[in-house]
Amino acid sequence: MRKLIVGLIVVGLLAVGAAPSMAQTADPLGLIASGAVIPYVGAQGIQRVDSNSTSGTFTGVFEHTGSLAILEVSSPVGSNAPPEESIFGAKPFHMFFFNQSCVRVGPSVGVPLTTNDSELVNLNNIGGIPSTGLIAAAGVDTSGGVTGVLSPLTNPIHARVYWINAVDGVVSRVLEPISIDNPEALSLNAIWNPLRTGATFLAPLEGSGVHSTIYLVCPTTNIIPGVFPEAADDGSCSLGDDNCFPKLRPRPVTGTSATPLFLRIYDDEEKFLRDKLIWCRCWGAHVVADIDPIYSNPDPVVGAPRGTYTEMEGVAACSLNDPANCSFTGYRAIQWGAGVVGNDIFGRLSNASFLSLRGLPPIGGGSITIPIR
Repeated sequence: MRKLIVGLIVVGLLAVGAAPSMAQTADPLGLIASGAVIPYVGAQGIQRVDSNSTSGTFTGVFEHTGSLAILEVSSPVGSNAPPEESIFGAKPFHMFFFNQSCVRVGPSVGVPLTTNDSELVNLNNIGGIPSTGLIAAAGVDTSGGVTGVLSPLTNPIHARVYWINAVDGVVSRVLEPISIDNPEALSLNAIWNPLRTGATFLAPLEGSGVHSTIYLVCPTTNIIPGVFPEAADDGSCSLGDDNCFPKLRPRPVTGTSATPLFLRIYDDEEKFLRDKLIWCRCWGAHVVADIDPIYSNPDPVVGAPRGTYTEMEGVAACSLNDPANCSFTGYRAIQWGAGVVGNDIFGRLSNASFLSLRGLPPIGGGSITIPIR
């Protein structure tokens, strides 16, 4: 039986020390070898998504207005500065910006990073970019971004975004990069690791001042491969060997389409409660109470009085050319207590491939039968 009682998260959290995390095959906070997609939340706040709309429309409700987005970036290995600032002729670090619908908006912005250089960039002060959205970050060729595509970095970087909101008194969160690959990716076969096809999360019973929100990142083809030109299956690159990125598998949805995600919801004693299809629009907030009323149902027979455990998968309808499911990642926030926000637990969802989540082997040389949901 599942002995972790979700309701005790809120009651006893402050008395419990943080457990050590297990290593991953491709650390999302490891060195970024070629480029990354990084979410951020600025002054307008982040808009809620209507999870039940097949188009993943936004509700017009913004959370955490007055937020500050600070990009932290460093170049510990070598230079990612323009040729005039680097004797090695490195490709400079460059950023394109996309709004919450994965539409590119505003100028491209460069941050010259010499060896061992670091920068804190206040994204709120960059004019013309979306208040909230996704950063596509990598190198840039001599066009300075005019061609509308990025190039792999000359040298690896570290990057993350700080999400701070003093109005909500105080929200202090870290948004991690979705790294395209890291220096160890070739030997570990672990490119695009933070974008997965499965995830799980626990949520206390909604109500009485306790609220959980899922923040989902579902980049589309506007970003991948839109501004990250992909190598062909044989590894060749029509733009030259140093101008293509690894091919993303599984494939994202096209254009600005919403990504369908399938949920299986259980109570804290393994009892299956229901399944649910929701829709992720690029980058947005999904309030669990709005996803389904089961998250707020205290009935001991048909509800979940001590909270829920949810498994989430991308669905096969996202597939373009490959027989693979949609890719996504995200965060969970649990908030309770006095004040506008009170206490705030925030962190990445527990991620997996959809096959691993079902206890199935990964697809390799042989065929596999996927069970019907």
